[in-house]
Amino acid sequence: MNRVLVVLGLGLGPVLGPGPGLISTTMAQTPLFKIIAASSNTLVDNTPIQLPHDVYNKDQQITIPEEEYVALVTADGEAFYYFKSFTAHEMIEERRFSQKMNVAPAIPIKPRLIFLGYQHRGPYLYGDSLFVSWAHPAWKKSSYSVSINDVYDDPLDTIDVGNPWILRPVQSYFGNAEIIVLRVTSVGLPFELDNEIAVRKVKNPEKVATELAPYTSGNADHLIVRAALFDLNDCYFDQQFMLYQMITKKFRSSDAILSTYFEGKMKEFDLEKVNYK
Repeated sequence: MNRVLVVLGLGLGPVLGPGPGLISTTMAQTPLFKIIAASSNTLVDNTPIQLPHDVYNKDQQITIPEEEYVALVTADGEAFYYFKSFTAHEMIEERRFSQKMNVAPAIPIKPRLIFLGYQHRGPYLYGDSLFVSWAHPAWKKSSYSVSINDVYDDPLDTIDVGNPWILRPVQSYFGNAEIIVLRVTSVGLPFELDNEIAVRKVKNPEKVATELAPYTSGNADHLIVRAALFDLNDCYFDQQFMLYQMITKKFRSSDAILSTYFEGKMKEFDLEKVNYK
C-alpha cells in the first residue's frame, strides 16, 4: 500500500503554493507544509498530489483515503502522522492545543548519561549502522566504555571510545535475535555514570523502505527528509545517523521547511554541543 508523508510548517502564508507548471507570486513565503510522499489517491483541494508539493493556504483541504495517512513535520520540528482528512488550519489548531497539554518528563533521581534525542522515541533500527551519541548530565568530558550485549546480558563486543558517540555496523550482533542492548559507562570521572538502551530491529521494514525510496541522493534535502521519516517510524538510531551526516558533511538546506526541521532537531537534541570529529 502506498503511503503519504507531509512536512508541515506552522507559519501562515497567503495563497496556494505552486505545483508543477504553475506560477506563483508566493515563492518567497514559507509554506504551511510540504508534502514529500503521497499515494496517488491523496488530494489537495481535490487535486492529485505531484511531489514535492508546497501548500500555502490555511484553508486548503487535504483529503486522505480510508486506511491511509499523511505524515507531517511542523516548522518547529515536531513530526507526526495524521489519519483523517483535514484543513491546514484545523490541524495547526489541534497541534497547538496538544502542545499545551504536554507534561514535562520526570527527572530521574540517579544521575545517568543522557542519550541525545532519545526521549519519547522508539529505539528501533532500520539500517545496518548504529549511531548514537550521549552526554554527561553536567557536560563533563570523559572517556567511555561501550558494551554491546544480548538480551541475557552476555557481552557481544566491547569498545573504548574517547568521544561521546559511536558509529558501528551492528547487524552481525543480532543473529536470530530481535534485540541487542547498548550500555555506555563513563571512565576517568570521580563518579562513574552509565546508561543503557535496547536496540530493536524495526517492525515494519517494508513500510519504511517504501517511504524512503524517493530520497536516495544523499544531498541535504534528502538526508533531512529521511531523518523525518525515521523519526516518524520510531527509528531513533537511523534518524540520529542522518543528522550526524548533515553535521559532519556541513550540509545545509535552502528549503525553509526542511532547514527549520534540521535546526530544530539540532537545538532540541543538543547536538551543537557535541564534537563529532
